[in-house]
Amino acid sequence: MRLLAQALPLVTVVAWIITIFVPVLDSRTSTGPGIVITSLGDADSGGRVAENPGFAALWLIILAIAALAWVFRAPKWWSGVTIIVAALLLICLMYLVIEPPFLMWDGQTPDGRPTGGMEVAYPGPGFIFWILGVGALGTAGFCGLIAAGLDRASSRRVKVV
Repeated sequence: MRLLAQALPLVTVVAWIITIFVPVLDSRTSTGPGIVITSLGDADSGGRVAENPGFAALWLIILAIAALAWVFRAPKWWSGVTIIVAALLLICLMYLVIEPPFLMWDGQTPDGRPTGGMEVAYPGPGFIFWILGVGALGTAGFCGLIAAGLDRASSRRVKVV
């Protein structure tokens, strides 16, 4: 159980690496301005951390959880933190779906005719990978709690010789 708790955060890291290249939210437009959100934030920013500090913080938290699972062998406190982080990541994703980013513009053609439009980012293929990563992280937390409980129960057993 403990090995599973240590390995599943790596699944989360792999899922998030995939979402660097596969959009989590996408306006699916090939002409004009569009919106593409990856695990690094807005794809138009080119992954510059200064423009997407929230997404950079999420990356740091996920990498820290994955590393700490191996350093401390997934203790009980780590499991609790992991479950909380998984819940927060799910809330972040649900917020992006409920209140999707949108882009509105207007202007005029050269002959004076008004023009404009609106783009809304909808869940893209990377949405599935984000959910997979959150599920793996939450499952890792619960596996860590189970492993801690099993360790505690085995230490209480009286050995009869």
